[in-house]
Amino acid sequence: MTDFDHFLLTRFNARQGPARAGDGWLRHRLELFEDLCLPSVRAQSSDSFRWLVFFDSERDQWFQREVDRLSEGAFEPIWVDGALTTDLISDEVQGRSSSPWLITTRVDNDDAVAKDFIERIQHEFARQDFEFINFNSGLQLAEDGAVFRWTDLSGPFISLIEKRSVDGAPRTVHIDGHDKLTNYGNIRGLDPHPMWLQMIHGKNLANEVRGIRTSPRQLLEHFVVHRTATPISMVSLRTAQLRNIVKLVARVLRHPRFMRRAVSILRSRILGQWRE
Repeated sequence: MTDFDHFLLTRFNARQGPARAGDGWLRHRLELFEDLCLPSVRAQSSDSFRWLVFFDSERDQWFQREVDRLSEGAFEPIWVDGALTTDLISDEVQGRSSSPWLITTRVDNDDAVAKDFIERIQHEFARQDFEFINFNSGLQLAEDGAVFRWTDLSGPFISLIEKRSVDGAPRTVHIDGHDKLTNYGNIRGLDPHPMWLQMIHGKNLANEVRGIRTSPRQLLEHFVVHRTATPISMVSLRTAQLRNIVKLVARVLRHPRFMRRAVSILRSRILGQWRE
């Protein structure tokens, strides 16, 4: 038995309210999942984890067939009756784990993670009682193939390392929204190479490119996905970066609450952490 069990947790279409996802949304999301999330997780340098994906139990046969096809050898489908709750996620994890410590990690179904994402999370394990691990730096991929560098200090790829209690259920990283986790414990931010990729498209909540343009090489070096990045010359790249920085500064001046994030992005740029 290892010291910890590690679970990657993804909500696909398990409900958060009474409404069901329509066929159009499901087909579009399956395409993104198969192009981005699934190949990136399959390509992990470590296989010492289990991937749980949560689906609405009310499904048509075509959707069941697609989930059966995609899940084989990759993830465990969890069919949820009604709304997906924190307690339900905790119960599903608890029923599959027995080690003294637990690591739970979020990833959205239309995003991707770097090839060494799981391995680097597990490298941070130090038998801590309760600590969030966040990779601050990642990429955004626009629908036209442009790649942008972005920083998120408590993002949707965050992990929780927790020591199991004798008689209590695990809290898991889904104890609350990823942007509210500072209310529960320390978030240790790490800044290696870009560790996550958000796909920016018209049907997600984060449908605005907010980062600074970067070289497509960042995507090619660190991710296994079935989407291509648009080439860009060095002159065009520097021009685009300047425009992005001006836009970011203007946004901070309008909304000072973004100051911490803006400073993190610009510091990364100045320190040469954007290996282009």
